[in-house]
Amino acid sequence: MKFRSPSMGLILMVVLYSLAGLFFAWGLAVPKQDRIWTVAQKLRAGNINEIDPEDLLFFEHELSQNDSLASWLLMGRPDGIISPNTLGWVDKPALVLARIHNKTNHCFLELNLNGPRKLFPIKIRAEALSWQVEKTFSSPGLQTIEIPALDNKAELIVIRRLFSTPSTSTMSMRLELSCLEKPSRAHAMAGR
Repeated sequence: MKFRSPSMGLILMVVLYSLAGLFFAWGLAVPKQDRIWTVAQKLRAGNINEIDPEDLLFFEHELSQNDSLASWLLMGRPDGIISPNTLGWVDKPALVLARIHNKTNHCFLELNLNGPRKLFPIKIRAEALSWQVEKTFSSPGLQTIEIPALDNKAELIVIRRLFSTPSTSTMSMRLELSCLEKPSRAHAMAGR
């Protein structure tokens, strides 16, 4: 039995079907802008736990490279809380804030922890794409956490409350981000 080479018609048909398959596969993929929009809406709704970790990582990477995306997310502010809040007060165990690059090196998360003493000590973890800081607080009130200077154009910061003992009590937290050219004596003392 002799084998013949395929005809041009068969080769053309295989190529066209392959291209059609690639086109439909490409059309089924989620567009980059749609992924960004979906993650941003979930962040604004306070649903960080519903975001696929891969999508959150993608969003953080896009944000770190694109300060106009951060400006859109922050509605033109240089920094701020993305999660739902009431004048900075948040009662969920995790919240998200974002910041755009500025020239200051010394940035602090200023926390006002409000809740029953039985919830303390409490650990607060602040993390971004390239860093993570954890600090334990033994009592409610005003607290500060020093965070690294911003290396990228913009960054997303996730703050989580990690309770040492499970409780049904609620706790609220007020959060602000402040950046200074030089650390003040009060911030230097609070960081200890």
